[in-house]
Amino acid sequence: ILSNPRGIGVDVTGNTYVAGGFNEFPFFSRAFKITPAGVITEIIDFTGDGAGNGLNGGTGIVVDGAGNAYVTGFLSDNALKIAISAPDPIPGDMDCSGGVGTDDVELFVEAVLDPAAFDAAHPLCDSTGADVNGDTEVNGGDVPGFVACVLSGGCQ
Repeated sequence: ILSNPRGIGVDVTGNTYVAGGFNEFPFFSRAFKITPAGVITEIIDFTGDGAGNGLNGGTGIVVDGAGNAYVTGFLSDNALKIAISAPDPIPGDMDCSGGVGTDDVELFVEAVLDPAAFDAAHPLCDSTGADVNGDTEVNGGDVPGFVACVLSGGCQ
């Protein structure tokens, strides 16, 4: 549970990050990730980063393009880096929105034509999402399956 939210950030895939909590001793602080689908995950608590750096009085949070969150603690006088891993890709969900639709078409083409460039441009959304036929390769062989995914509203 988050009390006294003090900071908010949003990443390139639409996830919202909220930090706060310092109305109880020992000033329990937490930060959460909230996906566009409403899934809430705690990304750090007052125990800190696991390297001996606690979070006390979480007040701010920002997210960079590489998938890292940075949370500040005004009572612990620090800023902690939290590596947020990319989600496991949903086949065909090229914008990591949690679903497959026409908004994924342009990104799918980008990933098929140059997976490395796609990954560099979209670090939080893996190009392997274009592997809709499950052969572990992203290539033109995925096009028919992707089209079927878009038309049916999802892939299995």
